[in-house]
Amino acid sequence: MRITLIGPNGIALMHAHATSCRDIGQPRYRFCEKEVLECASVQEVVEDWFSDFLGEAGRAETWEDFLGEIKFFPCCSELPRTNELGVS
Repeated sequence: MRITLIGPNGIALMHAHATSCRDIGQPRYRFCEKEVLECASVQEVVEDWFSDFLGEAGRAETWEDFLGEIKFFPCCSELPRTNELGVS
């Protein structure tokens, strides 16, 4: 699924929308940076975006430690939570 990450934002560091979502064009996102990712799961989105920080000494160690930094909107609801089959 193609995801557009938009941010930084006030509630969470980044907002995640399906790239086809009309919300991306809202005025509140006018001056935010946007990055398009092709990802198969929420886990992959988080791992791609925070890859520089995962596993660093003294920092969060798993993708789940960074999950709260990205707010996933309802347009991303088809995206499974993890890459593992049968787990959501």
